[in-house]
This record gives sequence, C-alpha cells and structure tokens, in this order.
Amino acid sequence: MVQQKLDRQKQLDMKHELPAIYKLRPTTFGGFHYDWVYRDLASASPEERETLFEKLWAAGGFQFWLANYQDILFKKEANDLCYDFWKRKVRARLNSPEVQEKLGKHHRTNNDHQITEANTHDYEKHQA
Repeated sequence: MVQQKLDRQKQLDMKHELPAIYKLRPTTFGGFHYDWVYRDLASASPEERETLFEKLWAAGGFQFWLANYQDILFKKEANDLCYDFWKRKVRARLNSPEVQEKLGKHHRTNNDHQITEANTHDYEKHQA
C-alpha cells in the first residue's frame, strides 16, 4: 500500500525524528509511531471515513491498518468498509479482470491476515 523505497539521503533526513518516534512506540497498539483514531468507524460520516482512508492510504506503510478507526480489527462491519476501500484502490490499478477478482475474494484487513501488495498474485505484472 503505497510502498516506497528509502534512499540513503531520505534515511538520513529522517534520523532527527527517531528520538520522538522511539518514545511514542511503547504507548501505541501496534508499537509504531502512530495509533488508532479513538472512535468507532460507525461514528464517522461517509465523507469523514473516506477522507481518513485517503490520508492513511497516501501515508503508506501500515498506517491504513494501524492508524485507522479503533474498531476495524474487531468489528466485521467496520472491517468490511475498510476492505471495500482497499479493494477499490487496488483494483483501479490492475488491468487484468482475473487478478482484480482474485485480489477481491478472500482478503480482509483484519488481524488474521494483513493485506500487502508485495508479491500478491504477480501484482506488478498486472498494473494498469
């Protein structure tokens, strides 16, 4: 999900942030430098949800999974809405209907199976 390579200069530029990141990590659910939105997805309007989803998607990494609404890993309805967003984003970049269908059948964003794009159904070969 918006994976990016970090060149040496980008890594060096990020080093000044490390002390604050390391201090925050033990206080968050996932041990990252970001945490839940401490409200349930159902309490947000569809527009608010879409705005947050777009922001987290653009941020990349695990943020869509671990900086999202607090109930997406624990309530099927919330999880399904997140999954629908993920599916739309990924399918829009694929030109193979067969791969679009494969990527949309069985994956969910719950804690049993984290969705990533790397090496999924020869993903790179099927981008639009």
